[in-house]
Amino acid sequence: MQPLEPPDAHHLSAAEGWLGLGNLAEARAELDRIAPALQNHPDVLDVRWSLLAEEKDWPAALALARTRLQLAPKSAAGWLHQAYALRRVPGGGL
Repeated sequence: MQPLEPPDAHHLSAAEGWLGLGNLAEARAELDRIAPALQNHPDVLDVRWSLLAEEKDWPAALALARTRLQLAPKSAAGWLHQAYALRRVPGGGL
């Protein structure tokens, strides 16, 4: 997959920064500014998954991880996101 180009790359970077600062609302706002055609880019999905994990929205995080897996099944990130969310989703576990 091609790397994101500005301005979308800037929005993604800003979202990561806001997430690191604990400002989840601003992180979400920056992610939402990324072009609709790029919302399923693996880098965008990874940051959005991190946002959902911070919010402890495990059902949504699991759904997003499964989307990530469908789009890039050879990438370890989707598998790790799915495993982490499966462990925490209500009724989940080993």
